[in-house]
Amino acid sequence: EIKGSFTINSYTVTVHYVYADGTTAAADKVETVVFDTNYNFASPAITGYTPDKSAVSGTMPAANVEETVTYTANEYVLTVHYVYADGTTAADDKTENVAYKDSYSVDSPAITGYTPDRAAVTGEMPASDHEETVTYTVNKYTLTIHYVYSDKSEAKPDYVAEYDYNAD
Repeated sequence: EIKGSFTINSYTVTVHYVYADGTTAAADKVETVVFDTNYNFASPAITGYTPDKSAVSGTMPAANVEETVTYTANEYVLTVHYVYADGTTAADDKTENVAYKDSYSVDSPAITGYTPDRAAVTGEMPASDHEETVTYTVNKYTLTIHYVYSDKSEAKPDYVAEYDYNAD
């Protein structure tokens, strides 16, 4: 039997959710917890980011608790395909890991006699693997043949025609 009055003390648990640069990722979690009881707060899910602690938990000491959960951007795979107009491979794919929301820029390789539809693939990385395709079209060139006599006078009208690169 316990006689008299007594008070069970409660303390505050504060969890800060921040990005790696220190800016706020989510609102702080602030809870009052009774001394010597367990607490467990799951870290909120944030698209494209991973927390360094999936949860903050413990047994409440006789003092306030303050913790910080830091979110870092996930990396996803960017793949750029290079094809000719007929869909066949023009150059090897380029792949790289890019952090969520980071900007990327991948220059299209030079291929003799062909022009890419984009000189570079640029954008901001989404929260998933991402693929882009660059299509190369054949360059056209003008062939001009001048028919002249040895005295440089015209023997017949010039032949002028347009041909695809590497065509007969």
